[in-house]
Amino acid sequence: MEKRIKLIRQFLFKNKYILIIMLIAFILQIWGINFGLPYIYNPDEPVFTNKAVNFFTGDFNPHWFGHPGAFLIDILFLLYGIYFIFGLVLGHFTNLTGFLDLYKTNPTNFYLIGRFLSVIFATLSIYIIYKIVVLIYNQKYALMSAIIIAVAPLYVSQSKLILTNIPQTMLILFTLYYFIRYLESKNNKDIYIGCIFFGVSVATKWTSILLLVPLLITLFFSKKDDIIKDNNKLFINIMILVVTILIILCLSIFITKNELLNPFILKYFTAQNYRNREISRLNSILKSALFLNMILLPILLICFLLANLDWNIFKGISNSIFSILCNRTLWIGLFIMLISFFVMAPFVFFDFFEAMKSVLVETRTGHFGASGLGFAGNILFYIKETFNKDFGGIGLEVFSVIGILFLLRDWKKLDASHWVLFSFPFVYLFAIARLTLHWSRWAIPLFPFLAILTAIGLGKSLDLFIINPRYNRLVLIFVLMILLFVPFRRSVSKNWILSQKDTRTVAKEWIESNLPENSVIAYEKYSPHLHVQPKRRFRLLNMGWTRIVLMPLDYYIDNNVDYIIITSAFKDQYYDQPKKFKKLIDRYELLESRSEKIRTFTPSENQPGPIITIYKISKDP
Repeated sequence: MEKRIKLIRQFLFKNKYILIIMLIAFILQIWGINFGLPYIYNPDEPVFTNKAVNFFTGDFNPHWFGHPGAFLIDILFLLYGIYFIFGLVLGHFTNLTGFLDLYKTNPTNFYLIGRFLSVIFATLSIYIIYKIVVLIYNQKYALMSAIIIAVAPLYVSQSKLILTNIPQTMLILFTLYYFIRYLESKNNKDIYIGCIFFGVSVATKWTSILLLVPLLITLFFSKKDDIIKDNNKLFINIMILVVTILIILCLSIFITKNELLNPFILKYFTAQNYRNREISRLNSILKSALFLNMILLPILLICFLLANLDWNIFKGISNSIFSILCNRTLWIGLFIMLISFFVMAPFVFFDFFEAMKSVLVETRTGHFGASGLGFAGNILFYIKETFNKDFGGIGLEVFSVIGILFLLRDWKKLDASHWVLFSFPFVYLFAIARLTLHWSRWAIPLFPFLAILTAIGLGKSLDLFIINPRYNRLVLIFVLMILLFVPFRRSVSKNWILSQKDTRTVAKEWIESNLPENSVIAYEKYSPHLHVQPKRRFRLLNMGWTRIVLMPLDYYIDNNVDYIIITSAFKDQYYDQPKKFKKLIDRYELLESRSEKIRTFTPSENQPGPIITIYKISKDP
């Protein structure tokens, strides 16, 4: 026992600085975690909580695979199961029906459990960042990276939500950590553990499949000296011939306009009532993937043929590529990744066509307020909006660029761990910029790498000008405090506002105290949740995602609506594009002229939420 206590003390003393940073991060993340409850104002959180709770009905098929989000849903199910057992023992509910009814009537505890889980993931991610940077650089850079990510405003705010961005980031970091450890240890156990996290990460969000690039780079550097000898050329030629035949067969199916597929797959899609444009998009996606193979295959063949002609440079390239492809570790790792994915998300395979449909919906080309920027526009969006405002400000952004410049300057000196680490953010940024939609939260997995680059830029800049270690440390702390003041203040400000009562909650309380009972009230998404725990009886017309102005005013008059509730969450987006949405803006104006505005609830520096406006409809022409 004494030995165990001594080991704990040694661990705490050795890691005291990172533990302090993790404590700061935990406080920032836990602050305001109960925002909005029992009302759920983030529209995406119920996607995962609903699926986890629905497992208790005996149906373990989530019937939605857009992210696919399986890891988060499975962990939530496990935690809700523990909550259910404790609730039974303590007498909070007597059976499963009471448990499910509690979720419908007051889901507060369910959401607190899920949000606390996200906080744990976010805090643990900071420790993994620290461990990665210690492996590659030193403790100074590791602590700098950790404190930078700990106070990043978007990272802090996302850690309070039951979404996949934070757990995906944690799993990506675990994967890269074990890949980098493998480069030093050469122990296959490390890369296999990394592949487990790889598979679970893909089961959390599809974009984690890009971890395949760091995996291949890891194996390349670990096996780069294992060049295939001349006596293996026959085997290589046979393998290339087989691969060529398989790819040509696949391509022929699509080149002939799907005649071979139509009797089978297309018939199945039709039977499942899939729309033609979804079929078209699926075909387009598959054709694009095969088109890349058409480009990749000739390159490999050319390199291979040139290698057989004893052109040493091409021989080295082709032999290195095939030394990876013939590496047993790669295929075992991919098999482990696939198994771990299957364990987390088995219904992706069992309900494959429904999974395909969910992916197609998630890869849609249009979304209100988040589409149409193109590749260059998306890159600028992430640089100007996400990296600047949501990561930490212009100062941190400048030093992250300086960090990139230092890496480019010393690129010949970079070891394998650098290539493994920074290959992922490069391909990930390219991938999300290629998508037709753009969301700041999609860039969350890039934040740890931005923090590391910022630490490199700041640390190496000071090393150039201040040689004395003592003065260097003092100046580093001073500059870091200045740089972190803005993101820390933003995080604290957001937390303070988030912990206050939302305009929608205030509006709901006013409505239930002032509007007559049995009034007919129409409201849209992002409005007060009048359907949750009502304290006065109303007849509700919940339009959901159908914006109020998408229907003419006469529609509400014909349905005997007495009051209409409008939210700025939709209205502002229409008014920001007056030419595009002139017809809908005219409907807002008509509502103003034909109705009596009886109350407006406006957010302030101390109150979160959208502007909520309540109109009383005039039934007269």
